[in-house]
Amino acid sequence: MKKDKQVLEMLKQDMDKRTIPDFWDKIQEQRQISPPHPKLAFHQTSQSTNNTLKLLSIVAAAFFIFNVIPLTILNIVSLTVYHKPVSFGCPPEAPPNDDTFDYSAIVSIDIKQLHGTFLPSTKTFDELSMIFSSLKNTDVVYEDNDYIYKFDKAGTLSEMLCTHDITPSHKISQEDIEKITDDILAIYFPKFEVYTNDKIIYEYKDDIWNINISHFYYDGKTTTTTYYYSNIHIQLSPDGQILKIELSSSNESS
Repeated sequence: MKKDKQVLEMLKQDMDKRTIPDFWDKIQEQRQISPPHPKLAFHQTSQSTNNTLKLLSIVAAAFFIFNVIPLTILNIVSLTVYHKPVSFGCPPEAPPNDDTFDYSAIVSIDIKQLHGTFLPSTKTFDELSMIFSSLKNTDVVYEDNDYIYKFDKAGTLSEMLCTHDITPSHKISQEDIEKITDDILAIYFPKFEVYTNDKIIYEYKDDIWNINISHFYYDGKTTTTTYYYSNIHIQLSPDGQILKIELSSSNESS
């Protein structure tokens, strides 16, 4: 401790002997001798600012493209795929009219992905005619791993067929079949509404569940009242797997 104090005392004495220059005076003298730095002209400052703004704009655009747009694409990609469905018998540039074709059923099936990838069929019209006896040039056909689907020119599912053999494991109760039927209507007929006068009949025969839904309604919004009648026929295996779905409909004006 005593030694440290001696060192500090010696350092203080040495500093007292030194003359510290007046740095402030030196700085003032240097400023008077040296000419002032020229100021940037307005157009130079403006150009620099513009370059900076352009750089910031590019960075912002890049951020938007690589961060925002991909998220937007992921949200709407399934919808954009369906804006040009394949219409058999028509050239590619003439798909069904977007004003009349309802994509809700196609989107509903695709979102669920219950049976693998859901895509437009690559089969020819002749090949599809062997599968669907009532195939029309205006129909749109899709496929996945287990089923093939036919939609009419309005976008309504008119027929769905299983494309492989189903081996049922057991038989389930009618209560379970009713729940499966509700799910089928929600997925494959998303705009279907059950009315009080609709009839739903469940029948088990020859190891097949047959469900018939008679749908009757009318449109009285115009001077002419149009009555609509449709029947949805669903065939399920004993354990509730879809074998076939058919839709038949008609209308009458009065």
